[in-house]
Amino acid sequence: MVQRAPWQVELWSLLVIMSFTLIANLKHIKAHIHVPSDGDQLPSSPSANTKA
Repeated sequence: MVQRAPWQVELWSLLVIMSFTLIANLKHIKAHIHVPSDGDQLPSSPSANTKA
């Protein structure tokens, strides 16, 4: 059996907790903002409509 230092277990636990927290926060943010899909068009600015 491979011996592990006690701090390795703590690091893995911290990595799992931080990953879960990050993903949960990103899902929360995504649920509260509108992410345009490929078919959605952003309104163009008036200066973009003028041609030189």
